Amino acid sequence: LLLATHLLPGPAIAQSIAITAVPGQSANIVIGPALYHVSEQIYTDAEIGNQLFTTPSTAINHIDFSVFAVGSVTTVSQFNLYLKEVASNVTSFSSNSDSYSLAGYTLVYSGPYTAAATGWAGVDLSTPFQRTPGSNLQLLIERTDGVAHGSYSFNATRGSNGDGLVNSSRRVNTNTLPAPGMTILNTLSPFRAQVQLRHINQQDAA
Repeated sequence: LLLATHLLPGPAIAQSIAITAVPGQSANIVIGPALYHVSEQIYTDAEIGNQLFTTPSTAINHIDFSVFAVGSVTTVSQFNLYLKEVASNVTSFSSNSDSYSLAGYTLVYSGPYTAAATGWAGVDLSTPFQRTPGSNLQLLIERTDGVAHGSYSFNATRGSNGDGLVNSSRRVNTNTLPAPGMTILNTLSPFRAQVQLRHINQQDAA
């Protein structure tokens, strides 16, 4: 777990947190090996930092994923990211027979995603997301481009709060176009995507 904050002149604060504890790698997360991918993962308030991203001037406006091995095709043409808050006691998923829902989620990004090199690769959010202290954060990824992105692997952070066995993610990799309310996320897993959540101040030259 890495935590970094940088205080800038004036009221704005650039903040960044990388959630990387209990690392692993997986070809089944972020993009996945099939024509389509949907996944949900939970990141806890303790992992993020209770006071990070909790004001309009420090809301999450950029998300990175950590590429372990580059595959092809390197650009996903349709990549959707949704965020919502869940209660602090919600740290895992218990069912692999439920369809996913967009209820409660905010669509924070819809567009292309390019991962052409190893390391962090991300997107600027079209809708910044402000957290509430004490709440956990749930991320939904939809890849709906209908293209196989073979040989990709992403770095994972397993479990939750350092417990590598908790099923903090659920997903499906499918060759059928996914649809909320219909597509079942049939795999429970402790393998979440490593994420770097950031508030980037547009005046920060670094």
